[in-house]
Amino acid sequence: MGVDVYLTWPGMDETDTPGYLRESYEGSIYPSQFLVREAFESEKMSALISAADMRRRMTEITEPANVFLVGHVLVKFLRENFAKKTNTLTEATGEPGDFKPDPETDKEKIHADLQQFMRKNRQRINREMKRAQKLPPAMPVERAIAARVKQLGELGLNTDTEYENTVRANFYKFIELAEQKERETGQPCTVTVSY
Repeated sequence: MGVDVYLTWPGMDETDTPGYLRESYEGSIYPSQFLVREAFESEKMSALISAADMRRRMTEITEPANVFLVGHVLVKFLRENFAKKTNTLTEATGEPGDFKPDPETDKEKIHADLQQFMRKNRQRINREMKRAQKLPPAMPVERAIAARVKQLGELGLNTDTEYENTVRANFYKFIELAEQKERETGQPCTVTVSY
């Protein structure tokens, strides 16, 4: 599980590949919360965001989205609630947590059930997470990337300067694609988040 950010544009077809950013749930600073805050704060988890706004946020101080993304709290919540309330995870044995899904046959059903559960329980999940974390302070996305990499290193994950540069480059590629598609279509791209 993690934070997925998708970039789509008017006139996009099945041959086009959407822009994509991913952040794992480890840690508590998510640079995407700063870059595309409107999508996080939207009830539909999607918003039109200009490439110029994204580019500016890379170096200018910006507020993070007013949502709480605390992966470890979410995982605990899902274990305690989703498994108890979802037939998918209990149909094999009748016991929550005992179900071992077959990746090939059960993946889509579990994903659909999880998405539905998350949508229905979004406010409750955010309340639980709010208790566990404060929002990070306002900062440029560049600084949020550095802070996240440092935080992941403190959690024992393998991060170094090369990793940080790769993450930063991925954010800039996302913005460059938005700029290109905005020039081609004359309209801002749609950014959709999933977490």
